[in-house]
Amino acid sequence: MGWRKRWAALHPDKRRAIEAKRRARKRLTAVGAVDYETIYERDGGVCYLCREPVVEAEREFDHIQPLSRGGSHTEDNIALAHAMCNRRKGVSSAESFPAALIPRSAVS
Repeated sequence: MGWRKRWAALHPDKRRAIEAKRRARKRLTAVGAVDYETIYERDGGVCYLCREPVVEAEREFDHIQPLSRGGSHTEDNIALAHAMCNRRKGVSSAESFPAALIPRSAVS
């Protein structure tokens, strides 16, 4: 395994952040400095989709307005989410995705 794959395996959050920034630049959208710990604290450790607490193992940061739909890669467009909630939301915007569709057992 090459050093890049080893690094990516050891730093999944950083790898995701780099990839999101690359996608934003590719789509010519705004790219700003993003501090994920600040976002975690701002959101109070609660998933913005289902409003349940998020544990470290399930933590992901989601673009509220997806990059593919013109959203920016800035702190005001990124929110804390469970991995399962983020996957179910897909490329929908947060407004068009009802939290009622996420069963509580999926995020427990």
